[in-house]
Amino acid sequence: MTDKRMSLVPPRPKAEDKLKAFIEEPDKKVQPPEPAPPVELAITPEPEPIAALQAEQKKADKRSQYPWEATGVTPQIIKPFILRLNLPTKLKIEYIVRHSLEYRSVHDFCLQAILKQMDKDLKRLVA
Repeated sequence: MTDKRMSLVPPRPKAEDKLKAFIEEPDKKVQPPEPAPPVELAITPEPEPIAALQAEQKKADKRSQYPWEATGVTPQIIKPFILRLNLPTKLKIEYIVRHSLEYRSVHDFCLQAILKQMDKDLKRLVA
Protein backbone atom coordinates (compact mmCIF):
# COMPACT_ATOMS: atom_id res chain seq x y z
CA MET A 1 0.00 0.00 0.00
CA THR A 2 1.40 3.38 -1.00
CA ASP A 3 1.04 6.24 1.38
CA LYS A 4 0.33 9.37 -0.67
CA ARG A 5 -0.21 12.52 1.29
CA MET A 6 -1.99 15.52 -0.05
CA SER A 7 0.04 18.66 -0.41
CA LEU A 8 -1.16 22.25 -0.03
CA VAL A 9 0.90 23.22 -3.06
CA PRO A 10 -0.17 21.76 -6.40
CA PRO A 11 2.51 19.90 -8.34
CA ARG A 12 4.55 22.04 -10.69
CA PRO A 13 4.32 21.34 -14.41
CA LYS A 14 7.53 20.11 -15.95
CA ALA A 15 9.54 22.42 -18.18
CA GLU A 16 8.90 20.14 -21.15
CA ASP A 17 5.13 20.42 -20.65
CA LYS A 18 5.37 24.21 -20.56
CA LEU A 19 7.37 24.25 -23.77
CA LYS A 20 4.91 21.95 -25.55
CA ALA A 21 1.95 24.06 -24.44
CA PHE A 22 3.70 27.19 -25.69
CA ILE A 23 4.48 25.72 -29.09
CA GLU A 24 1.13 23.99 -29.65
CA GLU A 25 -1.11 26.88 -28.59
CA PRO A 26 0.31 30.13 -29.97
CA ASP A 27 -3.18 31.53 -30.52
CA LYS A 28 -3.81 31.67 -26.80
CA LYS A 29 -1.22 34.39 -26.35
CA VAL A 30 -2.54 37.66 -25.12
CA GLN A 31 -3.12 40.00 -28.02
CA PRO A 32 -2.81 43.75 -27.39
CA PRO A 33 -6.16 45.51 -27.48
CA GLU A 34 -7.01 47.55 -30.52
CA PRO A 35 -6.51 51.26 -29.98
CA ALA A 36 -9.69 53.21 -29.37
CA PRO A 37 -10.72 55.68 -32.05
CA PRO A 38 -9.69 59.25 -31.24
CA VAL A 39 -12.30 61.30 -29.47
CA GLU A 40 -12.87 64.81 -30.71
CA LEU A 41 -13.58 67.32 -27.99
CA ALA A 42 -15.61 70.34 -28.83
CA ILE A 43 -14.48 73.44 -26.98
CA THR A 44 -17.41 75.63 -26.15
CA PRO A 45 -16.90 79.28 -25.31
CA GLU A 46 -17.73 80.41 -21.77
CA PRO A 47 -21.09 81.99 -21.32
CA GLU A 48 -20.84 85.75 -21.07
CA PRO A 49 -22.19 86.13 -17.50
CA ILE A 50 -19.50 83.85 -16.07
CA ALA A 51 -16.75 85.58 -18.02
CA ALA A 52 -18.05 88.96 -16.85
CA LEU A 53 -18.11 87.77 -13.24
CA GLN A 54 -14.53 86.57 -13.46
CA ALA A 55 -13.43 89.86 -14.98
CA GLU A 56 -15.10 91.76 -12.13
CA GLN A 57 -13.35 89.56 -9.55
CA LYS A 58 -9.98 90.22 -11.19
CA LYS A 59 -10.65 93.96 -11.13
CA ALA A 60 -11.70 93.74 -7.49
CA ASP A 61 -8.50 91.85 -6.67
CA LYS A 62 -6.45 94.57 -8.36
CA ARG A 63 -8.39 97.28 -6.52
CA SER A 64 -7.85 95.68 -3.09
CA GLN A 65 -4.96 97.54 -1.60
CA TYR A 66 -4.15 95.07 1.17
CA PRO A 67 -3.79 91.28 1.11
CA TRP A 68 -6.48 90.78 3.76
CA GLU A 69 -9.03 92.54 1.53
CA ALA A 70 -8.60 90.17 -1.43
CA THR A 71 -11.46 87.95 -2.52
CA GLY A 72 -11.43 84.54 -0.92
CA VAL A 73 -9.87 85.79 2.32
CA THR A 74 -12.33 85.01 5.08
CA PRO A 75 -12.05 84.78 8.88
CA GLN A 76 -13.41 81.23 8.70
CA ILE A 77 -10.07 80.03 7.27
CA ILE A 78 -7.69 79.30 10.14
CA LYS A 79 -3.96 79.11 9.39
CA PRO A 80 -1.63 77.66 12.04
CA PHE A 81 1.44 79.59 13.13
CA ILE A 82 4.09 78.11 15.39
CA LEU A 83 5.51 80.52 17.94
CA ARG A 84 8.79 79.65 19.61
CA LEU A 85 9.17 80.99 23.14
CA ASN A 86 12.03 80.60 25.55
CA LEU A 87 11.20 78.70 28.74
CA PRO A 88 10.98 81.64 31.18
CA THR A 89 8.60 83.53 28.85
CA LYS A 90 6.38 80.45 28.39
CA LEU A 91 6.25 79.84 32.14
CA LYS A 92 5.31 83.50 32.76
CA ILE A 93 2.47 83.27 30.24
CA GLU A 94 1.23 80.02 31.80
CA TYR A 95 1.29 81.67 35.23
CA ILE A 96 -0.74 84.65 33.94
CA VAL A 97 -3.28 82.34 32.29
CA ARG A 98 -3.68 80.20 35.43
CA HIS A 99 -4.19 83.20 37.72
CA SER A 100 -6.34 85.31 35.42
CA LEU A 101 -10.00 85.06 34.45
CA GLU A 102 -9.40 87.00 31.24
CA TYR A 103 -7.53 84.26 29.36
CA ARG A 104 -8.63 80.68 28.72
CA SER A 105 -5.32 79.34 27.39
CA VAL A 106 -1.79 80.28 26.36
CA HIS A 107 -3.07 80.42 22.80
CA ASP A 108 -5.82 82.85 23.81
CA PHE A 109 -3.28 85.06 25.65
CA CYS A 110 -0.92 85.16 22.65
CA LEU A 111 -3.74 85.77 20.16
CA GLN A 112 -5.14 88.71 22.15
CA ALA A 113 -1.67 90.23 22.53
CA ILE A 114 -0.99 89.86 18.80
CA LEU A 115 -4.37 91.37 17.84
CA LYS A 116 -3.85 94.41 20.11
CA GLN A 117 -0.39 95.07 18.71
CA MET A 118 -1.56 94.45 15.14
CA ASP A 119 -4.34 97.04 15.48
CA LYS A 120 -1.86 99.63 16.80
CA ASP A 121 0.63 99.01 14.01
CA LEU A 122 -2.00 99.03 11.25
CA LYS A 123 -3.42 102.36 12.47
CA ARG A 124 0.08 103.80 12.35
CA LEU A 125 0.95 102.34 8.91
CA VAL A 126 -2.36 102.82 7.09
CA ALA A 127 -3.23 106.31 8.32
